[in-house]
Amino acid sequence: MEEEPCSLVYRLEQKYLNDDDAYMDQDIVLTNFTGSSPCKMASKRALELVVLNNANISHLGDVSQVSGLMQHVAEADLAWNSIRWECVKSVLKHLPQLRTLNLSYNPLDGEIAVDLPSAPLLHTLILNGTNLSLTSLSSILKNTPCLQELHLSDNKLDFSDDDESVMNESVKTIHMNRCRIEDWAQVVRLMRRFPNRKTVFLCENPIKSIVHQTPVEDLSTLQSLNLGKVELIFQEFSQKKLIQIYNIIDFLDRSFNDTTLEAQVNH
Repeated sequence: MEEEPCSLVYRLEQKYLNDDDAYMDQDIVLTNFTGSSPCKMASKRALELVVLNNANISHLGDVSQVSGLMQHVAEADLAWNSIRWECVKSVLKHLPQLRTLNLSYNPLDGEIAVDLPSAPLLHTLILNGTNLSLTSLSSILKNTPCLQELHLSDNKLDFSDDDESVMNESVKTIHMNRCRIEDWAQVVRLMRRFPNRKTVFLCENPIKSIVHQTPVEDLSTLQSLNLGKVELIFQEFSQKKLIQIYNIIDFLDRSFNDTTLEAQVNH
């Protein structure tokens, strides 16, 4: 029998406020922790880390009983649930100290129909496997002025939109592994929307064409480009194409003073 969707508050109470030892584990981190059992202290102190993976969470629930407990949450791992944008809005509203948020593998592929609150302290946002649109991504990034690291792996990114406006100026690291990206021009177009990115991961993408035709200045802030585990695609290329790829990588390496480019090629 399929379990009914439940609230984040219910799962939080079940895991962190229940005296049954079966619910206590290594995920509990409390601020100012002294004295008695973690579950009893949780009701008086505040959690810094909340991990509620694969818990069938679909909405926030009544926070009146746990609002104090949630005020100091800095990391929330909510991957593999049934969370949609309305719940994301509530999470951002009630977790003001949030620095790391993992929403991977939640059904966030729909357009954002709510006004998301600002997340001024958010440092790391993980959106792997959500298949969200670039329009939705742009909307959420407008509210994350201090974001440093963005995870977009395991997404089918739609590059049909010609919009090249800046998405975020604070992001330094972008992960786009296994996103089924085939064209190098798509990579450059997206990187251009993050003008201050320094490190980009593109592992396990079937990039069929690596032809750099834009000015070097477009990628001038890039310091590290990881192209690991693309050997199966490279094996399909002719020797002439392999030489072209190596020449382009060499060109990029020489164009950016301290750039590190990593590619694993077997032949």
